[in-house]
Amino acid sequence: MKLLLDRPKVVALTHCSNVTGVVHPVEELIAEIRAACDATIVLDAAQSLPHQRISVRELDVDFMAFSMHKMLGPTGVGCLFGRSELLAALRPLTVGGGMVDWVDLDGSVDRRIPFKCWMGPVAGGAR
Repeated sequence: MKLLLDRPKVVALTHCSNVTGVVHPVEELIAEIRAACDATIVLDAAQSLPHQRISVRELDVDFMAFSMHKMLGPTGVGCLFGRSELLAALRPLTVGGGMVDWVDLDGSVDRRIPFKCWMGPVAGGAR
């Protein structure tokens, strides 16, 4: 945990290895991270979520990412679950698919969470 002394902005953890299947002790790691610094914690749960329930509140992570194809869903679809205040502060790199409420020459107004991060098809056709 010496790297935490450098006070990183983000710490990403893998909950379960996709190679060995080992479930890492993320509860303990998260507690150590919280005690050492104020980094944003991102949990990769793509391998573990299909096999067990995960309480984001109990784990105290800021974001959790997973993919649908690991849960017999369509390929190319993923999910980023996050704390509302952190998601609200994010600005998407690209805009489209109904993510904004208003656009004019001076800028745009984002829709509220979760719609401001949605890049799905636009009503009336594909994007």
